[in-house]
Amino acid sequence: MQQLLGATSSLSDAAYLHYAIGKELEDLQEWEESFEYYRKANEAVTEVTGYDVGRDIALIDKVIEVCTSDWLADSSGDSPADDSEKTPIFVVGLPRTGTTLTERILSSHSQVSSLGETLFLQKVLRQESGVPSVENMNPAMIEGLARRDMRAVAKAYVDSVRYRLGPEPIFIEKLPFNFLYLGFIARAWPDARIVHLVRNPMDACFSMYKQVFTWAYKFSYSLDSLGRYYIAHDRLAKHWQAVLGDRMVEIAYEDLVKDQEGQTRRLLDRLGLEFEEACLQFDRNRAPSTTASSVQVREKVHAGSVFRWKRFEEQLQPLREQLEQAGIRVE
Repeated sequence: MQQLLGATSSLSDAAYLHYAIGKELEDLQEWEESFEYYRKANEAVTEVTGYDVGRDIALIDKVIEVCTSDWLADSSGDSPADDSEKTPIFVVGLPRTGTTLTERILSSHSQVSSLGETLFLQKVLRQESGVPSVENMNPAMIEGLARRDMRAVAKAYVDSVRYRLGPEPIFIEKLPFNFLYLGFIARAWPDARIVHLVRNPMDACFSMYKQVFTWAYKFSYSLDSLGRYYIAHDRLAKHWQAVLGDRMVEIAYEDLVKDQEGQTRRLLDRLGLEFEEACLQFDRNRAPSTTASSVQVREKVHAGSVFRWKRFEEQLQPLREQLEQAGIRVE
């Protein structure tokens, strides 16, 4: 791979090789050299994308401003709920926090199927906002959506995914970015379940930093952007906890890998599902996975990734200081 790298002129091709070499060196416990390749990979992606984290932070700020408790309680403009529709479970959280693991556990239940990660909800939200459609959500769309009929949003979304639904009464939508839209989800589906995954901030950030997402999650390609986005995400998480209360079930990745059965039983109980042994044997679930965790979901639960960031503690010190200065505990 290093020989190939010397013959590569494309920044994007070089980025993939840098990520791969970084991973090989990490497996060889060459921590310092490994991080240097991860750094070069992320610098290449940042140069290609020209990303500005301020735009994503402005979107989060607008969501917090618009989706208040009073707004959520005011469903007078929404059409009646359709009791014949299936019930969705939205599994959300930052990437690399255990969302795929949780999805596989839940989708191993006989009453639950999974759509995986789809973009249908975001597409419908953009269309229903009344703002001329562009590829990415923006603050004007958030303001427009706040005035729309959320049940119409729910119907349009279900119509879009209907061809993928199985016979099970409950289905999972597992796109991490849907965390931004929990207010709209809560109004659109009065009976929807919401599962929010959390993980140690440093482990979560470092795991994103060293993962090539094919240019998605653009905030993850520099430590500074990661820190700024994580701080904004934490502010949004506290907002949803205050606004949604018990409607949002929070699961800590570390608790799940330490006590799989206890946390699985707790999660199923909170979602109104009977315990089934198959949920503990999710690694036997043969349904395909197209996420960055497609290999891990074929393995049994283990704690090998807990506090993995400490092997790179010196290189990650600027990120740690950034988070701690914002009042976020990293230990």
